[in-house]
Amino acid sequence: MAAPKGNKFAETWTREKALELVEEALQILMDNEELFCAGEVAAIQKQYRQLYGYLFEKFDDEVFNTIKNRFENILETRMYVLGAKNKINPTMAIFGLKNNFNWKDKTEVDTKVDMHMNVDPFKQIRDNSEIDETDQ
Repeated sequence: MAAPKGNKFAETWTREKALELVEEALQILMDNEELFCAGEVAAIQKQYRQLYGYLFEKFDDEVFNTIKNRFENILETRMYVLGAKNKINPTMAIFGLKNNFNWKDKTEVDTKVDMHMNVDPFKQIRDNSEIDETDQ
């Protein structure tokens, strides 16, 4: 039988415990400049990477949002820099930036229009007004 809706008895993450974990994760990330993936930080902490997202959503306040933004900014910048310096595979860096940080390729739009008309634009007017070309 499932627990009743709103059951908090099995909840293990208090705000203090979660804050300690994400602050430690941020410190690990700042101390090791080769890390560019949240999964690597989670492995060091012996956690799963989805936990960070869960905690940032659960404790959605200014303190957690600040840590989340710093964490994501470091990962995004690091992925770009390491890819640009060829320290990680640039294709994988591009893939990671597109999928994790919403980067997009530049879109080009062709604005050239072919204005050649192969029909008589006044034919429908003449047909509707019953003007005969011989009347002119």
